[in-house]
Amino acid sequence: MILFGVNTGVATWQGSRLADAGSKAADLQVLSQQLANQGRDAVGGNAQAFTAFKATRNAIEQNVSTLQGRYGKEPGVVSPPDDAAV
Repeated sequence: MILFGVNTGVATWQGSRLADAGSKAADLQVLSQQLANQGRDAVGGNAQAFTAFKATRNAIEQNVSTLQGRYGKEPGVVSPPDDAAV
């Protein structure tokens, strides 16, 4: 009975961690679309779009940093490419 309780607790914890990762990844997808649109508008001379572009870029960097910090050392997670290799 105790083993069942521990197993359920671990499964719930892992499920919530994976849900958080999926949510952050979905946010990155939306933010990347916004960044593309804001970049196009900023290049067209829209000063407000440039300000929004910077804010969106910062949100992307924050999400990536959070994902790397929480899940970067998990088994099966690929590390970012080495800049020297590019």
